[in-house]
Amino acid sequence: LKALRAGADPGDPNQVVPLLAGLDIGMDYSPEGEQRMFLEGEDVSQAIREHQVSGITSKVSAIPEVRAFLLDVQRRLAEEYGLSAASKPAAPCLATRFPYGTALTYEKLEQVGKGEEFLKRFAFQNVRLRVHGDIARIEVCGTDFEKLMGHKGEIVSFLKGLGYPYITLDLEGFRSGSMDETVPENIIKRY
Repeated sequence: LKALRAGADPGDPNQVVPLLAGLDIGMDYSPEGEQRMFLEGEDVSQAIREHQVSGITSKVSAIPEVRAFLLDVQRRLAEEYGLSAASKPAAPCLATRFPYGTALTYEKLEQVGKGEEFLKRFAFQNVRLRVHGDIARIEVCGTDFEKLMGHKGEIVSFLKGLGYPYITLDLEGFRSGSMDETVPENIIKRY
């Protein structure tokens, strides 16, 4: 949101990294128990969930300095609120495994989480399980395609057992933020 408001190119570290200096990000809970996020004292809870903002988050968060900054913020906030996540390793949110606009449920998140944990047992360099309705799309680095195919039977059996009738291998390989590739550029630029 800060990058958008500053007119910075969200993929350009030279424009985004300087915005981190002195950036104040906070969190609290409303009297009703709703989580609220603050950017420099302003409640941005709704603004950060808008399609235009969420559409560029992968670009901005792919910048190493931004990732490190946000991880520090998350750990600080988790520690302040006594959350167990404060000492856990960083991991991307399972919501990023679904296309924008997908109605997420605990069951869907648990299903994709179990599938991805199973795939991680094979020690792929990087792995993501993306879900498009009843299709489970596996992303691994191209160098791991052969390794994945060596476990094809086990993988198909496990994922079908989770409820995915169709299992595919993404021939473009692993790409961080691949679900953002279909967000129209004009939507991102409108904000």
